[in-house]
Amino acid sequence: MDWTLEKIRAKVRKETGRPDEGAITTSELDDYINQYYQNVFPLEALPPELEDWFTQNTADGTDSYAVDEKNLAFKEPFTIAGWPIKYFLNVKAFYRKFPETQTYSKAQSTDVLFFSQNLIFRPPPDAIYQFKARTILRPDALTQASHKPLNQSWGPVIVYASAIDIKNDNGEFEETEPLIGLYNYYLTIAIRQNLVNLGTQRSIPRF
Repeated sequence: MDWTLEKIRAKVRKETGRPDEGAITTSELDDYINQYYQNVFPLEALPPELEDWFTQNTADGTDSYAVDEKNLAFKEPFTIAGWPIKYFLNVKAFYRKFPETQTYSKAQSTDVLFFSQNLIFRPPPDAIYQFKARTILRPDALTQASHKPLNQSWGPVIVYASAIDIKNDNGEFEETEPLIGLYNYYLTIAIRQNLVNLGTQRSIPRF
């Protein structure tokens, strides 16, 4: 099967028992599909197609930098000017170490927080330094019937994840068990494909 958005929609409708617009609109269906495909799948499968290098050059005295939303998350290694830098996702932990009420002397930064699509450096940089990390990219939304996921092996993963989310949001929890089994099966196939491509270990699913 060629996994176009049109076929993903049709399969999700079949798996959820929602065959027409009266049961779920195409717009609502696409929201479920893209919520998973764009925001969850990249973090669960970590496919090489969605990994790249990210760089950000600092400026003297500027400690906060907006990050384009195409960058969903960052992963090791984290460096600044070629040196390791401590990376935070926990806001409270970061500000326990660097209270907001305190004034900091400028220097080469040793710590960075990623929060609300911003990188916040401490201490504030005193010059141009290059921050570098691996980035997990958010794929473009599937919006046209002919659009396809970047890798065809992802199609059934998207189908069953979307179907599970629809069922759960409508309180149909008992009906999700067989879907979860199929989801895990197809996600494992996608992850194993990564293992073949990269020769590295991946972790498996959320369910």
